[in-house]
Amino acid sequence: YNFVRFNVDYQRRFHLAHDEAEGIFVEELIEGIEVDVDCLVQKGRIIFASINENRPALEPYFLEMGGRVPPRLSAQQQKALVALTQSVVGMYGASVTGIVHFEAMIECVVAKPIELNLRLGGAETYRLVRAAYGVDLVLEALRMQLGQVLSPSRFPATADTVRCTASINLVPAWHEMRALLATQEVDPALTADPA
Repeated sequence: YNFVRFNVDYQRRFHLAHDEAEGIFVEELIEGIEVDVDCLVQKGRIIFASINENRPALEPYFLEMGGRVPPRLSAQQQKALVALTQSVVGMYGASVTGIVHFEAMIECVVAKPIELNLRLGGAETYRLVRAAYGVDLVLEALRMQLGQVLSPSRFPATADTVRCTASINLVPAWHEMRALLATQEVDPALTADPA
């Protein structure tokens, strides 16, 4: 903080609202495994949860590269993530009903919350959950909004009852994709020019 404070003329470089800033905000990078927990929540209680283990992001821009449902995490880690998600959702009380998207980083063995959103996860989330669990998050959220009470027994309880799904997000430009593949452990044949 002090390095940035004394070495960066942030007031000149960044437009600060009303020139009233008394400092700057610095975020810490939490390294580890990024996970998303996409849930159906009814009256503050998680009815169904799907955990997506994200592939390592492409640095330096942290471009998301895809994910895996269910994750390769142990059953104990998965239960701990759902419990952490429930504890954060629980802070909002029984007023929460709908789809919840929770993000966390697992650093060593400890999960650290990143953010909670009252929305469906982006990109491939809907399709991964539907393919792995057979659960249509949008349809179930609509049912809840129409007043139907969902029972947890309607949904798969363990990863043993699901199929594994995965996604890989590729960058659009070939030269960028080739650079990306060069940083990943992949078959060298994949880096050949498609032409």
